[in-house]
Amino acid sequence: MKKILSLLLVMMILSTSMFVFADTETVKPVLISAHEPTEFTPTGIIKAIESDSIDLLVGDIVKSFTVTNSEDFVINQRVQLVETDKKNVFRLKSFINTSNVKHNSMGTLIEKNVYINNEPLDLDVLPHSVDGMMMVPLAETLRALGYEVTWNNDTHSVDLLKGAQWTSITIGKNAYFKNRMAPRELSHAPIIIDGRTLVPVEFFNEILSLGMSIEKGDLYLSEDSLGKQSGYIQEVNYKANDQISITISNKEKSTDIMDQTIIHASVDTTYFNHSLEIGSHIEIITLPMMTMSIPGQTSALVIY
Repeated sequence: MKKILSLLLVMMILSTSMFVFADTETVKPVLISAHEPTEFTPTGIIKAIESDSIDLLVGDIVKSFTVTNSEDFVINQRVQLVETDKKNVFRLKSFINTSNVKHNSMGTLIEKNVYINNEPLDLDVLPHSVDGMMMVPLAETLRALGYEVTWNNDTHSVDLLKGAQWTSITIGKNAYFKNRMAPRELSHAPIIIDGRTLVPVEFFNEILSLGMSIEKGDLYLSEDSLGKQSGYIQEVNYKANDQISITISNKEKSTDIMDQTIIHASVDTTYFNHSLEIGSHIEIITLPMMTMSIPGQTSALVIY
């Protein structure tokens, strides 16, 4: 019965035109897509293998492949398969999809929602990834928070007003004003999709000082205060269950833990509006608390 169910699952996944691992005692069916002939990038939950061989479904034939470094990985760690110079021999490489795009086990895109006071908004355009950046519909979200939103057709700009708080954004211009202060860049310029203006998710905190949390990819907005960190990436460690730890410093290169901070992130609780390249400078919206350890540690909500 187990083999029959596994075969049915494989056939269903094949209809999405993706490759799949075969169901064995140590490897469960997962989705991978072939971006290049020699590299397979996982888009579903990956379970690291417990032996030195795997079964890979190629077309409609299950073939066995050798893996050279399976002992370096743990269960629930996301990996890439990279082919070596030997036929049917692969090595594993740490990987987490930080594109803000996530699929379920059947390859269906998981849509993201916005919640205010724990109530979901009825949005006709949902938050989604644009050029790898998490973008959120502006007007409907802010009107639900009591903002007056005015569209200026002549200048293709949007004015936002709530009490003494005012800002204005212009479509296609990466320059965001906070209460008439000098403009600053965020991860993406405002854009229009299906008649709706979208802004990068960090806008709600950096420009409007709103609180937020992220649960299973959904955005929860609030009036809570948050923390802020920034620095140069020194090290990135990919762990199990799509967890990442990022070591940053205010120096471009640092080996001194006294000027370092460890940022914990996850694809379920963090939006990634910046690539995690060693040496690059990132801004991070974090939880308000930080550990008293050396180096200090906190969790990221948005990296940009």
